[in-house]
Amino acid sequence: DITAPVITLTGANPQIIQVGSVYNELGATVTDNIDVGLTPVINSSSVNTAIVGSYTVTYNKTDSHGNAANQITRTVNVVDTRITALAAFGGISSSPGITTVTYGGAPSYTMTPYFGYAIASVTVDGVDQGAIGTYTFTNVTAPHTISATFVATTFFIIAFPTTNGTICPAATTTVASG
Repeated sequence: DITAPVITLTGANPQIIQVGSVYNELGATVTDNIDVGLTPVINSSSVNTAIVGSYTVTYNKTDSHGNAANQITRTVNVVDTRITALAAFGGISSSPGITTVTYGGAPSYTMTPYFGYAIASVTVDGVDQGAIGTYTFTNVTAPHTISATFVATTFFIIAFPTTNGTICPAATTTVASG
C-alpha cells in the first residue's frame, strides 16, 4: 500500500473563541484505503486562551504502512468581544457592566435617564457621540466601552405680577428638578 491517509477537519476553520474561555478541540477524521479507525495526532499546544491572538493547530497521521497524510492545520482565533457599559449618576444603561457579545455581532445599548435627568453625552471608545439615547455597535471583533453622563433637568419659572397682587421674586427663577 502506497496511498496516504486523508485528514478532514470537522467544525469551523477558523475557530473563534472568546479570551478566557476553555478551548474545545473540534476534531478531524482520517480515512485510509486499508486501515480503519484511524484517529489524527492533534497538536493544539500553542493555543493560549488567556491571550488574544491567532494560533495554529496541526493534524497528522501515518497509516500502518508508513504512509504519512498531508498535514492539515486549523486556525484558532482567540478574540475579546466584551463591551463595558457605564452610566453615571442620573441614569442607566440597558446592559450595564461587562457583556460578551457574539463575534461580528451588532448589539444596541439604550441609555435611559432617571426622572428629572437628561442625557448629557454618550461616549463610545473615547469619542463623544452627543446626547443620544441609543447606540448600535456593528461587526464587533474587539473590546469596546460605552458610557453615558446625565445632567439634572432645570425648569424656568417666569413670574408676572398682575394688578391685584404681587409675586416675589418678580423675575425668572431657575429651579433644578427634584
